[in-house]
Amino acid sequence: MASREGSLSVVIPAFNEAGNIGDLVIETIDAVPASLLREIVVVDDCSDDGTEDVLKRLSVTIPALRYVRHGARAGQSAALRTGVRTATAPLIATMDGDGQNDPRDILKLLAALEAPSGETVVLAGGVRTQRR
Repeated sequence: MASREGSLSVVIPAFNEAGNIGDLVIETIDAVPASLLREIVVVDDCSDDGTEDVLKRLSVTIPALRYVRHGARAGQSAALRTGVRTATAPLIATMDGDGQNDPRDILKLLAALEAPSGETVVLAGGVRTQRR
């Protein structure tokens, strides 16, 4: 993956995830090699539970964290769209802000993009078999 240095943005929509989002950001930092990860874009869909405070505190110590906040609630799909449009890396992985997606799976999905047949693969998706 050395040829993909800085090529990944992780986009996370969040709404009222103060109890989950901090751990998820840290787990993502731990799971994705720093050489690969350009940024983690968290889009806060106008949370009112302290999610904003958690993310602002984390952004001081985690330079890869980019915090975006909607001015009014727009929903998860809109938050994903905002995150993808904000992302600057050529590869984008998305996860829910509630912690049900394991950041370690990102590397498995990236591996699936490298088709052994030489075909161009532009999208890899996973199916969650065990929900937390």
